[in-house]
Amino acid sequence: MLRAATMKAIAQELGKDEAAVRYDDRGTEISFGAWEGMTLLEVSQRSPQELDEYETDPFAFTPKYGESYQQASVRVADFLSNLTMDTVLVTHAGIIRVLFSLLSKADSREATRLVIPQDQILMVQGTDCRWIWIRVSSDLECR
Repeated sequence: MLRAATMKAIAQELGKDEAAVRYDDRGTEISFGAWEGMTLLEVSQRSPQELDEYETDPFAFTPKYGESYQQASVRVADFLSNLTMDTVLVTHAGIIRVLFSLLSKADSREATRLVIPQDQILMVQGTDCRWIWIRVSSDLECR
């Protein structure tokens, strides 16, 4: 599990014992079901009607055998409501889009369209929801 290795590295960098790391399924990536691993081009070729439904309301659309952003937002909101201290959450782009929707009160459709960098840390500070991207790697430029 790459997230576990990432979290262990972060804990070590912060001087925290690995025992302080907690795993919470509410931060697990959205399941895209039958679409899992496919590009939007592949989805458009295999399931054009479903893609049209997704384009109409991407936040509410549920792929076959999958989960919608709206469904994921319920578990992520529950996670957020239980936070009692500063927290590091290692997660995936779909959950970051949900966080953006919940914390910024942004339009849910806008949130589903966010391009989430893979090599940066997103820090949310305070109740004013300032979003700060911190670059942590240049690996993508080297490949």
